[in-house]
Amino acid sequence: MSSIIPFSFESTEIRAIANDQGEPWFVAGDVAEVLGYGHVPHMTRLLDDDEKGVHNVDTLGGEQEMTIISESGLYACILKSRRPEAKVFRKWVTGEVLPALRKTGRYAIPVEPAITPAQQRQLQNAIAARFPEGKQRPYAWSRFNNHFGLGSYKQLPGAKTEEALAYIAQLPGGEDATTRERQARELLGLARFILSVDHQGRMQLKEIPHDAYVLPVNQWPDVIANEPLAEADLLNMLTAVADRLSPWVRKQAAARRLTN
Repeated sequence: MSSIIPFSFESTEIRAIANDQGEPWFVAGDVAEVLGYGHVPHMTRLLDDDEKGVHNVDTLGGEQEMTIISESGLYACILKSRRPEAKVFRKWVTGEVLPALRKTGRYAIPVEPAITPAQQRQLQNAIAARFPEGKQRPYAWSRFNNHFGLGSYKQLPGAKTEEALAYIAQLPGGEDATTRERQARELLGLARFILSVDHQGRMQLKEIPHDAYVLPVNQWPDVIANEPLAEADLLNMLTAVADRLSPWVRKQAAARRLTN
């Protein structure tokens, strides 16, 4: 079989593969989406063995083995679909795809012209305006290409320029995110935080006072002995220690009386 030939039916991509005899086979998942089948197996189980097969298809995630169906299998799926779009899809296949097949002896699909250099500049300007910081733009272009299924934005069909500009305008990030990021950095610069993890692995970020000490218990004596602490703080510490030790002192005193 030849390589994948993509074409579009009402903005849904339908991928086709021509076999050695020039007969078209279609990616079953694409057909199932148009015809309203929830799962590909629900659709292909209706077909004979010679009307379905598998083929390795290049995707954004790498090469994947996908189910494909023949021309006769496609008709069978269309006839059994309950979606109103099925009738439109059938007319599109019989009115455009099949005449091209009969005329040329091979599966030939018109390719939409890609965007012009002027349209490319429109997209570039839109990305630059949305993401003033240059370091954010590679990420933006990556999201753009993934959304439209492109290897490069220059492959975008010219007819989709307005749709592409609208997509860029609503991309998360850009100037608003930059402002929020700067404000967050300023907030962190004015405050101190401690990150704690409980026994279940849940993390909590807590703000602590500027003059707070965060240290293990075994380091407290060094801090009390050497740090310039206020007398009031030292008195509070001494009171807390005395209160904590008083039960232990009473137990020790009672034990001594019993032994005497």
